[in-house]
Amino acid sequence: MLWCQALILWIFEEINASLAKRSLFMREGTIVDTIIVTAAPFTKKGN
Repeated sequence: MLWCQALILWIFEEINASLAKRSLFMREGTIVDTIIVTAAPFTKKGN
């Protein structure tokens, strides 16, 4: 489990280094992986 924390810290440092090149920074945050799925159009059935 300790290696996982070290990996997360390393990733965070790499992201900050990349952002610093663009004069940006991040103090803390959450990495989110998302998928957007297109839903079928809603049709209201008549009575």
